[in-house]
Amino acid sequence: MTDPQLASPPPTHSTISVPGSMEIIQLSQSPAPPDIDQALREAEGQANGGPVVSKPVHPCNLFHGDIYKTEVTLEHGKDLKQKRILHLELLCSCSEKMVALFIKAQKLRELYSRSSVLRKEVKSSVCDDAPEDAVEHASYIMRLVHQCVKQYPLSHHQAAINLAITQCADRLCKDTRAVKGGSGNTSVRKKDFKDWHLPDRLQQLNPDGVRSVARTLLKTLQAIKVTEIRRAQSNPATAAAQRRILLPQFENKAVVSVVNWLYSQGATLQWDSADHLCKIYALAEELGIETLAAACMRTLLFTTSSAIDQANAAGRGVRELLEEAGLNREEVGGGQLAHIVPTVFSYVLGEDNPPTALRDLVINAIADSHDIEVFNMVKGVIDLPMALQLSEAMIIRACSRIQQPGTVKTETHDENKVPIKPDVMETDTPAVSHALNNPGSLHTEH
Repeated sequence: MTDPQLASPPPTHSTISVPGSMEIIQLSQSPAPPDIDQALREAEGQANGGPVVSKPVHPCNLFHGDIYKTEVTLEHGKDLKQKRILHLELLCSCSEKMVALFIKAQKLRELYSRSSVLRKEVKSSVCDDAPEDAVEHASYIMRLVHQCVKQYPLSHHQAAINLAITQCADRLCKDTRAVKGGSGNTSVRKKDFKDWHLPDRLQQLNPDGVRSVARTLLKTLQAIKVTEIRRAQSNPATAAAQRRILLPQFENKAVVSVVNWLYSQGATLQWDSADHLCKIYALAEELGIETLAAACMRTLLFTTSSAIDQANAAGRGVRELLEEAGLNREEVGGGQLAHIVPTVFSYVLGEDNPPTALRDLVINAIADSHDIEVFNMVKGVIDLPMALQLSEAMIIRACSRIQQPGTVKTETHDENKVPIKPDVMETDTPAVSHALNNPGSLHTEH
C-alpha cells in the first residue's frame, strides 16, 4: 500500500497530503542542482601522484550543473549490504547538511583519486605479461615504487608502505635469483646491503626482483584501500570522500521512500503506516532534507493530536489507545495512520533524542489524561529529563485544577484515575496549536 497519490504539483510548488483530502504542507521546488566534481577533474588525470593545483571554488558554487552527474551510494541496513544509487547533486539541492559534508570531504576525495590512480598503475605493471623490454619496464615500476614510498597521497599510510617495501627488499636481496649479477654480486653475498638506504637496496634487484617488489606494493595498497573503507564506518566525511553515505540504522523501506521523493522533486511521498512515516522523518533528518522532515512532522503532530482529541470526545482515553494499539481506521482518515498514537509514543520513548515537538506532544497527552495508569505504562522506559518534564506538567495541571473555583472531585471506580477532561489537549508546540485551531487549513507558506 502506498501513501496518498497526489495531484500534479504546480510549476513552483508541490504538496504532500494525509490520507483522505486533508492537505498538510506546501513544499517549495528544489533549487538549482549542484556539481560535486568541479574540484576533482584534474585529480582524476594525475598519473604520477604529484601535487594537484585546482582553481579555487567558492562553496556556494561547488554544486551546480547536471543534476544527474555524480553518483553516490546509499548503504543501509545493519550490515550495510543493501545499496541504492543516488545522484549527489539532487540530494544537495535539498540538503545544506550534505553540501557541507561533501565540501568537508573534498580534499580527502582528491587524495583518494590520486591514490587510486597509483594503485591502478601498480596493478597494471604487475599484470603485464613478459614486456618486450624488461629493463625499461623494471625502470617504470621502480618510479612507481619510489613515488609510493616518498609521495603517497594518503600520508598516514606512508610508514606502512615503507615497512612493507623494506622487508620485501631485504628478503629479495638474500635471493641470488632476484639480484643483479646473481651469486656474483659480492655486496649482496657479504650482506652489506643491510647498511644501505632503501633506494640503494632496490637498485640491486633485477627485473624479476623488481616485479616481486611491485606485487608486494600492490598488496599493501589494496590493504590500505580496505582499511579506508572500514574507517568510513565511523567517519561520515571519510565515507563522503568515497562517495558513500552510510545509514546502518535505516532499512530499505524508508530509503526507497526518500529516494523516490527526491526524484519526484517533492511531488510524491510513499508510506504505508505511521511507523513507516516516523522512519521517513528520521531519515530525512539524518540526511538534512528539512522540507521533507517538516512535512512528516506536521503530519505526525496533527494526526496524533487529532486522534487523541477524538478519543477523548468519545469517552476513551490515552490509556485505551495505548492498550488497544490503535484507533479505528475511519477515525484517522485512512489505514496508513492506524495505530498512530502508540506508534508515536513508542518512537518518542525509544529515541535517545526524540524531536522536541513530538516529545512535548507525548508529555502533554500523558499529563492531560490525569491517569496514573498511563504514567505507570511509560515510567519504565522514560529517561530522566523527560520524567522531570512530565512531573512538572502533571504538577502544573494538578495545581491548576485545585485553583479553579467550583472544581468538584468526582468519584470513580478507579481511585487512582481522575475523569478525563473533555477540553483540547494543551501543548506548547506551535505546529499543533495551529493544527487544532485551524483544522483543514494546514498550509505552510514559503
